[in-house]
Amino acid sequence: MKKTIALAIFLASTGTLANASTFNGKTMAMSDTGVATSDYLEGLNLNPAALANFGDSDDFNLHINAGALGADEDDLLDNAEQLVDMLDVVDGFVPTIDYVNDLVAQLQAIDGKAAVVDAGGGIYMNIPTGLISLGLTAKTSLTAGVMANVNQADINYLEWLISRLLISTAAAAHRSC
Repeated sequence: MKKTIALAIFLASTGTLANASTFNGKTMAMSDTGVATSDYLEGLNLNPAALANFGDSDDFNLHINAGALGADEDDLLDNAEQLVDMLDVVDGFVPTIDYVNDLVAQLQAIDGKAAVVDAGGGIYMNIPTGLISLGLTAKTSLTAGVMANVNQADINYLEWLISRLLISTAAAAHRSC
């Protein structure tokens, strides 16, 4: 029974790999119209029916395809870089109220934001013969992402620090009167 479950999980996961995204600049630029525009050289990759349409000069085809797409719609990387720049000056620095307010705003700007990279690749081989056109394929894809998760306790601490700075500023102003 355990072997059957393991085999089912393996087959389910390999099905996902077999349906991996194709990274092809020509078809992506044409709104993924590869089914309508493919020829024998890209037939296995874009339209398997095109494998039957080979000419006398088609002997062998080996197509290696790889690509990556990145998305940072939330500007996570820019906001994280600004946060790092702000924190670089902290060593030996007495924070001002404005600085701590900006730091809280920067932490809130990255909280829950994500950046994603999709990568994929494939190897396709076509071999036409007098009787049949043979095609072999191997594809894979990878999606990697990062999401910022700011602990609310950190923001609460910074807001507490702002209240302390306000109290000390008010007390210093009162003493100088």
